[in-house]
Amino acid sequence: MSFTRHIGEFVGQARGYFNIIRRSQPAEYRQIMSMFATIFVFILNNLIINYNIKKIVFTNNQYIILAIENNKSNLLKSNNLLQWEKIDTDDNLKDLSFGNNKILTISESNDIGIVSNTGLVKITSLRNKRINQLTFKDDFFYILGNGGLIMRSKNGLKWTEIVTNTNN
Repeated sequence: MSFTRHIGEFVGQARGYFNIIRRSQPAEYRQIMSMFATIFVFILNNLIINYNIKKIVFTNNQYIILAIENNKSNLLKSNNLLQWEKIDTDDNLKDLSFGNNKILTISESNDIGIVSNTGLVKITSLRNKRINQLTFKDDFFYILGNGGLIMRSKNGLKWTEIVTNTNN
């Protein structure tokens, strides 16, 4: 489910609750909605201003954001889009992807990590490869890199290179 859809559903549910107030007390409803909108915009602006958001994934009722702040990557998590908590990372991250009930990351030094409840855990290293992107499709994680590099893995531990005819 997409990030925008979740925001839409969240706002829709809140709107349903506020419709009851709107019908019974219109003046109070306008004040409440004005405050709600101000708070919501403030929270989103705070995220956007403080972080350059690179990627967002939603899994197990939790949002995970890969964001850049002062040239350092951060992983942030939230259950409600209002309160955000940093996930500890040792290395700068360049991408993340969700699949098979796992969130995998790729660092600047080409280490593959998995996001757990306690933080980011390094599970393997591909330091001899030049990796650009990590993605998930059809039960496999895929790595795309320089020189036509494509690798795939079911779990992020064992990677198999797919031979291609490209060099770029």
